[in-house]
Amino acid sequence: MIIVNHSLQKIAFLIGSATETRENQTARSLGHALQELLPGAGRHYSIPYIRRGAGKQILEESASIPPALAVAKRLCRQGNLNQATEILLYLHDEASFHRDIRGQALAMNQLGVVRRMQRRYEEACSDLTRALIDFQKLQDFQLVAEGINNLGMLSFKKFEYERAANSFDEAQHLCKSLKYYSLLGFVFLNKSEVFMARRDYAMAAQMCIFGLTHHVKNNVSLGVARACLLIGQILWKCQQLRSATAVCLESIRLYRMFNIPLGLANSCSEFSTLLGDVGEIGEAKEYHREAHTIYREMGIDVHCKRGGGPCWSELLVSRQSSGKY
Repeated sequence: MIIVNHSLQKIAFLIGSATETRENQTARSLGHALQELLPGAGRHYSIPYIRRGAGKQILEESASIPPALAVAKRLCRQGNLNQATEILLYLHDEASFHRDIRGQALAMNQLGVVRRMQRRYEEACSDLTRALIDFQKLQDFQLVAEGINNLGMLSFKKFEYERAANSFDEAQHLCKSLKYYSLLGFVFLNKSEVFMARRDYAMAAQMCIFGLTHHVKNNVSLGVARACLLIGQILWKCQQLRSATAVCLESIRLYRMFNIPLGLANSCSEFSTLLGDVGEIGEAKEYHREAHTIYREMGIDVHCKRGGGPCWSELLVSRQSSGKY
């Protein structure tokens, strides 16, 4: 069992202690914002407990979602993408036979997510677009918001940042109007990644804190873990290497605790890059190896890092050839 505010206190302390003597407004703002999330600070809500296995999305828990679809989503989080695909294809065929448009669209939407995770981007785009069209026909606007967000994530993975930003803005507007706060938290984290890719770290930090606030309020453990990783990345980009290291380790710890292989692999991959940047080659290789193993077991192209970029070992060779190490 873990208490969320324990992680928040740890991260806020690490950021604060590492930035007291540095003129780094973005890092200091992160630390102050995290302090506001702690009990007794904002007084808007209490920090809930997050237990092992908690943090399922509200959509998944809805009684209107077929149990088999919930199983497929859980398999995705656990890294069993091939098995999830089999279930989703079966669900889609059954829904087609019964002329169940909603069932077809739900299966197609999740299938698009799986194919995005496998970096099969053309197939993912086709599946997600078809699902979104059906969601719009059904006028189920929560699902429309989810579909738009999924297409935004696909654009981001393809380095189409402008298109991704537009999708996330649209998803944010829908989520706010629908009070769909569980998804809104992830939309804010997605926007944080876009701002980070554009090197606007102040806005990336702001979006990250917005997302973390929603995840803490709604007790979404996966969102808290992902926000920790993003905070670590932002601090790293702001040259706060000591606190970035500690926060990334906290993200890795959370993903291990909640048994989320893809999140763990992404955290280990990012952390290995950070360690490589500060010259900790041996430890960097260990984390890279762990990420590489998980990606391979999940059937994800291990020659590419997140977003389709070069893997860490290729970056290391490049750095060594330039005389950096």
